[in-house]
Amino acid sequence: MLAILWNKIYYLGRLGAMKKEKFEKIVTINPYSGESYKLQNSDLSKVQTLSYDNSSYYISLLYPKDFITATIELSVHIDNIDIADAIEIKAYEELGLDQSVDYKIEYVEEGFQADKEVRLFNVFVTEPDTIKELFADSVDKTKFIDYITPAPLLFRQIYKKEILQPSGVHCFFYFTKKDSFVVYFQDGSYIYSKSIKYSLEYIYEQYCSITGERVDMSDFYSSLENEGVKPLDTEKQKNFMKIFGEVFMHLNDVNIYFKRAFDIKNIDNLYIGSILGSIMGLEEYSKTYLGLTPNEFDFNYDINTESWYVDQLHYLMSLQALENIASDLESYECNFSTFFRPPPLYLRKSGQFILTLAAASLLAVVLPAFHLTITTYYDFSYDMKNQKKLELKQEVDTINAQIKQKSDEKNRLVAMHANSKERFEQKKGSLETIAAKKSGYVIKSDTIYMLAQDLNKNNLKVSAISSNNDIYTLTLKSDTDKKITEFIKYVTQTRPQVEKIDVEKISFDEESKLYTAEVEVHVK
Repeated sequence: MLAILWNKIYYLGRLGAMKKEKFEKIVTINPYSGESYKLQNSDLSKVQTLSYDNSSYYISLLYPKDFITATIELSVHIDNIDIADAIEIKAYEELGLDQSVDYKIEYVEEGFQADKEVRLFNVFVTEPDTIKELFADSVDKTKFIDYITPAPLLFRQIYKKEILQPSGVHCFFYFTKKDSFVVYFQDGSYIYSKSIKYSLEYIYEQYCSITGERVDMSDFYSSLENEGVKPLDTEKQKNFMKIFGEVFMHLNDVNIYFKRAFDIKNIDNLYIGSILGSIMGLEEYSKTYLGLTPNEFDFNYDINTESWYVDQLHYLMSLQALENIASDLESYECNFSTFFRPPPLYLRKSGQFILTLAAASLLAVVLPAFHLTITTYYDFSYDMKNQKKLELKQEVDTINAQIKQKSDEKNRLVAMHANSKERFEQKKGSLETIAAKKSGYVIKSDTIYMLAQDLNKNNLKVSAISSNNDIYTLTLKSDTDKKITEFIKYVTQTRPQVEKIDVEKISFDEESKLYTAEVEVHVK
């Protein structure tokens, strides 16, 4: 009981201390990139070395690759005081979490629901060891971190600061070196986010694998910053086409899932950014694979800086910190931090020891009189407690019987849930197979239409067309072999979906005075 009392005093004392704290500056920490920035008087500057400063507000973030996210429904009849416990129970059940692990579970209530009898919560789950290992170096220098937020929630600041209007469905696609992720908002409210494997480091490894040689990583990133995905080197551009084609095909799959899962008809706007800044040439991939014209993820936050480019997430962390400081602690939602500021002296263990020692000294003086009084009281209440014990035993037996009944009902529902989930996965697999086949036929029809256009443009005649999977064989005739070679050169250079063109030979027919060639077009 004494331990519980001390914990309550500690928590209330920490809240009070934070409310009274006056911060002179904000320090944003990205543990993945190792970069930190300081915001002071609307000026943002890079921090070369992190250090402890009690007047600084420390904020950091967690990339989507390090947490699980899900949407959980709760009845509107559940009291607010029980929300946290109800979400924790449902998270373990619905996400299949390991019961032996004490996960760090945070949530925000944000979203849309047609059923007014339920409340929707976006839940974020991670392991304490993940936080401990990721922030070990930073905390060793700063001693504490006030706020650690899931990176996708930072994007809410774009709407709160009226940088974008909260209207329609917006998709944000952001590349970092350790993780790349996509975030969806509807009418200014967070809906869904997902980590994808195509981080900049993964793209670098894929590039080295394709070229067969180990390219210097800093040179690779510098090339992306300066030349984008359409460098002057033709071979390098072909390699980028293969890699980023896969990136945007994967993003298209995520878009399809998002629209189906959340009953979304269209994505109104797409914003693409990266920790390196704007990557030139991505708009063509977006138009081809997503059917969307992208916008740059590079906004004006009314924050001054001398750096030529700052990772946009540092701006958003700065805005989030300003909001936190201006509001009450109760609005500190979805905080993954376990590295809190030390409480006042009287709440620390050393302070508690001093208070306990003083109390013990006082008790030594008054103990004899207290002992006589308490003995009389215990004698008087002994019989009453025995009677109460019998009553409580009966009540406990009744409650245990109810618990057994509820446990049996829970096991029955868990078995029903597992059966329903299995049937859902089977139907899901069938639908995904059908969708993949439909997508393939659309691509083949587009390819034939494209080839027909290019043949007409080069004034070539076709005597036969055949296809085998992704290989199209064309029998071309022309009054000059130059038109055939120009057609091959044109398609190879301008059609990214064409992987290569093979032509065994071009022959001349003396009787018809025409050149004939068998051309194989390999489509990705």
